[in-house]
Amino acid sequence: MGRVRRNVVADGTAAAGQLKGCKPSSTSANARSRFRVARHRALAIAALPVLLLTPRVVFADAGVPMIFLTWPAMAAALVPIIAIESIVLKYLLPSTWREATIVGSLANIVSTLVGIPLAWIVFLAFEFLVDIPASYLHVNPGPILGTILFAAWLGPNENDLDWMVPLSTMVLLVGFFYVSVWLESSMAQRILQGHTEDRIRSAVWRANLASYALLEVIAAGFLVHAILQHARS
Repeated sequence: MGRVRRNVVADGTAAAGQLKGCKPSSTSANARSRFRVARHRALAIAALPVLLLTPRVVFADAGVPMIFLTWPAMAAALVPIIAIESIVLKYLLPSTWREATIVGSLANIVSTLVGIPLAWIVFLAFEFLVDIPASYLHVNPGPILGTILFAAWLGPNENDLDWMVPLSTMVLLVGFFYVSVWLESSMAQRILQGHTEDRIRSAVWRANLASYALLEVIAAGFLVHAILQHARS
């Protein structure tokens, strides 16, 4: 009996040692990591007004909110965008250079100040709707699909940001395009007289298509450059 008891104790001790040495699966670790990033993002959003005043503040565990990169970039590209869209509007409506420039300038300024943050918030809401359930279900979409799905707020992956940033920018530009068309069409209809609503909307659509196609090409160029750099390293 004493020998049996010693064997049972020994077996229990060995089993406990095995359990103690077990490591959590990579899937569970990834899920906890994604949940931690989602929680840090939520905390960062609560501090968003402070971040807007101090855009250089970086939360290492919270990732990269793309609004701090795309918003200044779109503001810097405002002059060439206005020029392109004014030329397109001038010949599509047709209208005077003064009317086309006023519409192109005012519409793009409002679109940059209001439309881009609005589109980013929509992307961010979608990201949370997907990210939080994916974390609980232990679903990891991978770096490329994850960058596309979570383009508004990239995860903390410093080694791949050189290609993640231009890829997410290309995704965000699609949303920026549709919001810009909506806002600029409304403003153009109030400023321009003597044109039908459908004609103005079609002209604004084509004008934005020309400017945003150029922006997509530029972002794609940065993406290709980053991919080539990774291939060489």
